[in-house]
Amino acid sequence: MYLSFFQQLACKSPRKLVMLVAQDEGARHEAGLKVHPAAQFDDVKESIENPSRSRAKADAPMQEFFEHLVEYQLAICKRCGHAVWLEQIESHLTGKQHRIGRKKAVSTAEGVRRWSGLIQYPSELRVPDYVEQAISHLPLHQDGLLCQLDPTRCRYVCWDLRTIKWHWRQVREWSVGKKRGRPAQSKGRKVEKGSHKAARHVQCQRFFPSRHGSQYFEVRPPGQEQEQEHIQVQTQAPGEGGNSREENWARLRQKLKATRRSIEDKARSTIQEGEADEVNPWLERAQWHQYLVRLERPELMSCVEEPDKEEEPVEAAIWEAMDGGEEKEDEEEKLSVVQRACLQFCIALLDQRITQREYDSALVCALTVLGVKEGGWKGPDQYPPILSAMIKIARFVVVQQALELVGPSKDDGSDSDSDSGVETVWPRKGCLQFVTEMTDLFMVRGSHGAMQWMLDLRTYGLKIHYNTTSTGNVDWTGDQILYKIIQFSMAEFRSMVDGHVSDEYERNIQGPARLRRRLHKR
Repeated sequence: MYLSFFQQLACKSPRKLVMLVAQDEGARHEAGLKVHPAAQFDDVKESIENPSRSRAKADAPMQEFFEHLVEYQLAICKRCGHAVWLEQIESHLTGKQHRIGRKKAVSTAEGVRRWSGLIQYPSELRVPDYVEQAISHLPLHQDGLLCQLDPTRCRYVCWDLRTIKWHWRQVREWSVGKKRGRPAQSKGRKVEKGSHKAARHVQCQRFFPSRHGSQYFEVRPPGQEQEQEHIQVQTQAPGEGGNSREENWARLRQKLKATRRSIEDKARSTIQEGEADEVNPWLERAQWHQYLVRLERPELMSCVEEPDKEEEPVEAAIWEAMDGGEEKEDEEEKLSVVQRACLQFCIALLDQRITQREYDSALVCALTVLGVKEGGWKGPDQYPPILSAMIKIARFVVVQQALELVGPSKDDGSDSDSDSGVETVWPRKGCLQFVTEMTDLFMVRGSHGAMQWMLDLRTYGLKIHYNTTSTGNVDWTGDQILYKIIQFSMAEFRSMVDGHVSDEYERNIQGPARLRRRLHKR
């Protein structure tokens, strides 16, 4: 039966037969399966007669762990109940959640990446305000809290009362109680009533358990929106009391304050190009505000933080490799493959030439992010030390690269002439020669690279720092003295001085006197 079937197929389409058998063998080899020839024949026959069912079997390893959420372009882990980014699928499957083999994890990840339209970067994700039907394989929370201070604009959803209170205070500038502490029993009921009016219980879900995309969104069945509008109209109906107009004005003032606060927060967190008449020689020289215009400061500052091993495994491996390279003490110890790749990458960054503008260099762009701080920029008193540290590290990198390049020439530096039998010793470069070449190439002024930019900007910043009167760091508050982050009273200061005087008196006067008396007695 098997032979007749393959003969018929070979006569009709021999190329199709070869391709089907090869595809079937490759798929089973990746999965590590061994199948009886009869079952293999049935599979090939089924793939010809029913190709859609054959493709479904090929997708079985992916569908065992993941569900394709087409509407939001995400891959949902069925067992864990949350979405997983494409670059983290292998580490997620091999981690403590699943603990499956590396080979199966790689094949499953490759199959998931073949799904069309999946989001690759977190910035592409758009979390909905609400959905009308719960998303499958995502946990549905029944006790979510939706902010009601501005129902038309604010759709903030959280899972506990403490978080919603933080949202009221920090974002909406509203608090249930006027004062801190535990309210009295008579006022406690008013506070509880006010908190129920400012939030309502909803069903909620979220895509990711942490970081970007971890905010909750409401699960609202159809018809609930009209019901909520009808309830609001009934509560604002005439005849309710004489305070309806005052409440409307108070609500309007709260909306205006919230809008103003959001605009100010947006202006503070988003980098602006600056006014034309703004006088800031340091910023005018660095040109940071023009290069980073319209970017968010919190996102830029998070780029220089230590990456998470589970969410960013590649970045975490590079971070650990760089730390390991710094902590290497033994000169004979060889660098690992990752450390050697990081070393080559650093040398390539230093060797990159600036042809038109300074921000054509990748290293200059990265150093620009180090000049960002919350609410502003690092000035000439804070940024030059960072440049000094980078210059020192770059010199260490050059020395390490020279040590990697130094090595014996072919056949331990000697060669023999086959005709005369005389050994010829070829000269080889030493570490100092490699360091000199790389220094002249990209480590000094005039090399038109990132090092020249760092040296020039550091010199300019130090000139401003030493020629500008620094702000005072000493302040008084009653009997308290404030110096930067140190705070102490005059009594504590006197006791510190008395303690130092006593120690010095004991060490320089009484101690030698006792020693002389002991020697005199002997």
